[in-house]
Amino acid sequence: EFRSILHRVDLTQDIPLNHGGAVLLSDTKEAYVDDGDYHTLVLGSTGSMKTRLFVFPTVFTLGLAGENMVIADPKGEIFQRTSGFLKEKGYDIHVLNLRDLDRSDSWNPLKEAYVLFNSGKQDEGLKVASDFISALIEPLNARTQDRFWPNAAKDFLFGLSEILLRGATDPAQINVSSLITFSSYCHSSSSSWDGLLLRRFCDKQIGRASCR
Repeated sequence: EFRSILHRVDLTQDIPLNHGGAVLLSDTKEAYVDDGDYHTLVLGSTGSMKTRLFVFPTVFTLGLAGENMVIADPKGEIFQRTSGFLKEKGYDIHVLNLRDLDRSDSWNPLKEAYVLFNSGKQDEGLKVASDFISALIEPLNARTQDRFWPNAAKDFLFGLSEILLRGATDPAQINVSSLITFSSYCHSSSSSWDGLLLRRFCDKQIGRASCR
């Protein structure tokens, strides 16, 4: 009766599956999966092999069925054990690792501004940059009665972002990090600018005197 309400999948052939989901019963040759839109809660003490016996088989069957997945993997073991298999199946894998940012995918909110700006849609590109900077600054306005300094910071950052949009030759050159770095350079002595890429941006677009 338990098998009758689940979908049987053949594990002996490396072919796409019609059904993927939580594996509730399996052996080396076949598995019975629940492919319904349900929440599944797995309880077990530490070391009871919850990941090995439930999570891994579920990921593998979902991969064979071509399902999309969002996986919480605080230890990184699911990625380590399944990412190679999923890549072989054509999956585009992205990792958000807040503990080790060097091993994490990232999102550049200013890339869209750069693409628009350099595809003939300068006003739209500037609007994207302005909206992003406003999203950073507006929470400050909500916590103060003196809006002068937050608004001044917003105008300053927007001006710097426009300089970078006009001077950058690659979208990787304009991001939050380069914006902050550019801001600090603008307040440094002139000797600190020599040989720097952002210095050349500034010299090309508005001249050295305007950056001081």
